[in-house]
Amino acid sequence: MPSHTTLDSQDTTLHLGPAAGWRIVPCLALAAIGAFVTFLSVFRGEVAPTLFYHAYLVAFVFYLTITLGALFFVLLHHLARAGWSVTLRRLAEALGGNVTLMAILFVPLAINLGEIYPWAEQKTADAKVAARSQSEPTAGVPALAGSPGEFRLKPALQHAGHDIWLTRTNFVGRFVIYFVIWGFLAWYFRGHSILQDSTGNVGLSRRMERFSAPGMILWAITITLAAVDLIMSLNPHWSSTMIGVYLFSDAVLSGLVAITLLAMALQSCGLLRGVVTKEHYHDLGKLTFAFVFFWGYIAFSQYMLIWYANMPEETQFYMMRQIGPWAGVSLALIAVHFVLPFLGLMSRHVKRLLPLFAVWLIWLLAAHAFDLFWLIMPNVFIHQISAGGPLPEAFKTILQSPQAVYQLSQDSALTAAVNGPLQPAAIATVVGLLIAMGGLFLANTAWLLNGAALVPVKDPRLNESLNFHNT
Repeated sequence: MPSHTTLDSQDTTLHLGPAAGWRIVPCLALAAIGAFVTFLSVFRGEVAPTLFYHAYLVAFVFYLTITLGALFFVLLHHLARAGWSVTLRRLAEALGGNVTLMAILFVPLAINLGEIYPWAEQKTADAKVAARSQSEPTAGVPALAGSPGEFRLKPALQHAGHDIWLTRTNFVGRFVIYFVIWGFLAWYFRGHSILQDSTGNVGLSRRMERFSAPGMILWAITITLAAVDLIMSLNPHWSSTMIGVYLFSDAVLSGLVAITLLAMALQSCGLLRGVVTKEHYHDLGKLTFAFVFFWGYIAFSQYMLIWYANMPEETQFYMMRQIGPWAGVSLALIAVHFVLPFLGLMSRHVKRLLPLFAVWLIWLLAAHAFDLFWLIMPNVFIHQISAGGPLPEAFKTILQSPQAVYQLSQDSALTAAVNGPLQPAAIATVVGLLIAMGGLFLANTAWLLNGAALVPVKDPRLNESLNFHNT
């Protein structure tokens, strides 16, 4: 391999160039196709609003985790003062810069929280009852306790702190804080990195290294709380102390996959020639393999601890994913997200044979979407079955017997509810939203990449990355 010492900032293979606009247009066309597929699925398939917004949440969390995973890569790069990953950092900075787009895509969720989260739906219902009681005092509807405009969760939802933490105002307020922190981190590191391209100031690298430690702490806290808010509060009767690290493993894995696929895509267009090599892909592959295993470890640990404790308020999460057809979905997730990619990525030759490596990376993106589908979509029928109450009480009627966990009682309405998220129209809605958001995500990433060179050309550790070899 030839030895590099520097890069020409004017090298056309280091810039998207004038053709950047033509690369954005297909991305927007992809978004339009996804929106059209979603439209057909929702209106032709008569998809209920509750199911639609759960599908929207799947797509939103999918791209949010990729964004946060890429941001983690940037933070870790500076925290470890890594040299090998310098030529990949600008790609991670662009992917992490999608925080603003994700904040915009969060707005429909913030407006329609009642369609997704039972605690928000209950408070909306309470508000309607209060309004009716004030306008029709003789209608026989009892007034709610508390001051005007103050509503509490019904008794089934009144766990410690839930009536304070799980409110619309607090939920949206927390996400404003999350997005401000994530946006600041993305802006700070990308901004300083691009500034260094023009000034060559080594002090900028030192500043980013110093700030990476508190930045990583902020990142860790916010992604953990976001996991609690987005995923765990879908069923406010269930709790898991591992949900934060579970979403962390998903985010880092999907971020690594996205960075690697983006580098491959740019090289297929004749860019980054000799800058990102098989040595870099090999290291990215090792990290990807490690987080495939880490995801499996976290998923198993959560299951094992809940199974061993055997507490109804915890086991309900898995029981609802082991009834009817969802038992097969759960088993498929283990194979798709862990067993097959673990075996497929074990060999070093796979990580260096780029076409085969790309196949496994695309597989892992699909597995990530599958995982989020499994996490989120069962809550569509959980809300219908539990009617806002604890699930362990509902189990007495929905299962044939306490021993027949996988067999539903013979109730056509119940069967239809459980099967609802697995119907073709529901799956098409999820796929359509993933495509639509994906088009916007790719277009915004291309726009961000066009704003600077594809490589930090004056980073003091650039030479180390250009001459990187695996040992």
